[in-house]
Amino acid sequence: MPIYQIEIRTKRLRMSLHCWALKGGAKMSPKTIGEHLKKRRLDLGWGQQQVAEATSYTRPSVSSWERGVNRPTKKAMIPIITFLGYDPRVEKR
Repeated sequence: MPIYQIEIRTKRLRMSLHCWALKGGAKMSPKTIGEHLKKRRLDLGWGQQQVAEATSYTRPSVSSWERGVNRPTKKAMIPIITFLGYDPRVEKR
């Protein structure tokens, strides 16, 4: 029986599926804590490693928070609020 090698090619999307994922932090309308982190980080021109060092957490943690894979623990919220300069959980009235 012959064995065939199949190669499937597809084009990558050049544009992000999320408008907030673009590098334009000031244009974002963050809704989650991760989006607030990403907006602040982009506004400062920082990388995720710099945010990780500022919050005393790891770069993979910051990445997972920004992507919405995981949410920060209550303990992690203290340095996050310090980094942001406000509490994103409090609704503006």
